[in-house]
Amino acid sequence: MQTEKNFLTTGSAASLLGVSLRTVQMLVNSGQLKAWKTPGGHRRIPQTSIVKLLEAKQSVQSASTNPEGRFRVLVVEDDPALLKLYEFMLSKWPMAPHILTASDGIDALNQLEQQCPDLMIADLNVPGVNGFELIKLIKKSPRYACMTLVAVSGLGDDILEARKDILNEVLVLTKPIPFETLKTVACYLERTRSDVLEMQTP
Repeated sequence: MQTEKNFLTTGSAASLLGVSLRTVQMLVNSGQLKAWKTPGGHRRIPQTSIVKLLEAKQSVQSASTNPEGRFRVLVVEDDPALLKLYEFMLSKWPMAPHILTASDGIDALNQLEQQCPDLMIADLNVPGVNGFELIKLIKKSPRYACMTLVAVSGLGDDILEARKDILNEVLVLTKPIPFETLKTVACYLERTRSDVLEMQTP
């Protein structure tokens, strides 16, 4: 039987994982971290669950390293077939971007904690933390200020209009996925990025 010392508070878990307290809470809610509550209502997380997530996080980090400094794109889409289509189409872009993918909002947040991409393309109707919540969280954090957000959605205009406060300053494109428009956005961002890098080079 595990003793109290085999469990961590949400704050300690956040420090170990290198993520925010809010992200830990969402990891628990989504089932990616096991947890139980004390009689006082405080969450306790088994160390073994933390270790498993750290191992998974290390695998993602290793797979997503970008030593060439290429333009990075994170695609958030829960349809596996569409993710494959994204990977195929984006691989043809002239800057040969480094492509990261996430199948839900929690997965996206985990990857964003590792590194900030130049461009994030997100479906608004993904499970867990949906695209609206994901964008809301990202816009609150100054660390993502240099990342461009693009939402791609099949939702109706009435739903988008009702959430326009969250989508303010976010480019919203409708499905079917407008790959040419996305390429135009990416090429513009890459040119701007290259100009900034040149200015910073002594």
